[in-house]
Amino acid sequence: MRVASYEFKEEGRAQVENETQGFAKLICEPKSGKLLGAAIVGPSAVELIHEMVAVLHFGGTVETIAALPHYHPTLSEIWTFPADELSARLSQ
Repeated sequence: MRVASYEFKEEGRAQVENETQGFAKLICEPKSGKLLGAAIVGPSAVELIHEMVAVLHFGGTVETIAALPHYHPTLSEIWTFPADELSARLSQ
């Protein structure tokens, strides 16, 4: 299992809204990158988790998440940071 997380205090939209408490976390298989789980605590978490529910439902990978367009600045782009980190570690 591989795990990566990213804190809201580092995310642009959260900074603009002064809502910087929380984090997003992704868990994946180490070789395939298949998403195994996700967690989010912070502003709009109840809305943001649905993107990961869809990725999990369809058997997606962290590379799938990294490749999805996420507009800037939006809270949803927080998923790209742990996804990018995990994608980079797949080849290691």
